[in-house]
Amino acid sequence: MRAQARENLGRTTLPWRGRIAAGGLATGLAVGAMVMLVAPTVLGSVVPFTVLKPPFTTATVKLANPKVLAGCAVGKIVTSTFFNKTTGIGGFSSRGNSTWCAANTNNSVSQTGQITIDIPISVTKTGIHNVTVIWDTIATGSVNITPGRCVGSATIASSSCTRFSDAFVFGTNYIADQTTHTRTTSSSPVWPGNHTSVWANTTCSFTTCTTSSSAAKTSALHTGNAFWSWDWFSISMNASHTYSLHMVLFGGVIVMLTTTGGGTLTGAKGNAQFNSGTLGNEEKLLSITVS
Repeated sequence: MRAQARENLGRTTLPWRGRIAAGGLATGLAVGAMVMLVAPTVLGSVVPFTVLKPPFTTATVKLANPKVLAGCAVGKIVTSTFFNKTTGIGGFSSRGNSTWCAANTNNSVSQTGQITIDIPISVTKTGIHNVTVIWDTIATGSVNITPGRCVGSATIASSSCTRFSDAFVFGTNYIADQTTHTRTTSSSPVWPGNHTSVWANTTCSFTTCTTSSSAAKTSALHTGNAFWSWDWFSISMNASHTYSLHMVLFGGVIVMLTTTGGGTLTGAKGNAQFNSGTLGNEEKLLSITVS
């Protein structure tokens, strides 16, 4: 149910490190000779690395605040989506609410914010590389529903009533090889996203109905400083190719009040709000490491 609702609407280490203790001329010469023989080969195997931090002057940024409304639902953009390339800080905030209107079988809203960022990246050596992107999310949200009363149809065998409220933030990514026109999604999406939701779902066989629901009818979201990363481990990159790191952060609210098959719903309502753009909340791109 919850998945369907969402669907619808750096570091560097030296390869060797040690200390050469004085222990006689012969030993010193032997160790020195060994270092001279080994060092060029070992040091030559180190992959050069690049760390990108704010300002992200080469970034291309697109902002959007998509909204989908049905029936008597209302969605509001509290803070329009933004991203500052100088600081690496962006965010968005919105709210949605709906009260059941009997004239409609769908009284729902999705009010979201979306940040799309494309940043050129490159490598100086063809071979296997790692890419790590570090973000920090600070966000708050709250949701609630009043399930009301769902009654099945006396003449239709199957009917249902759905009540759902969700506040969320998620993201997607890929590295685009613009030379070969291929895309690679992160191999280790450490960040699972953040969300909170409450719901009630009633299914009816004629007028006999059964309801399942979340334990609570209200819930709050407080991420704190949620540091997370997208990682591409051991990917093949070519020094002669052009690459672009593509990232999308999106979040906001969904409130759904729906009926199917002749079910009737009375007294239902829902509300959700999400904030990652004001009062100390933010989405911050901290660094991009290519090694």
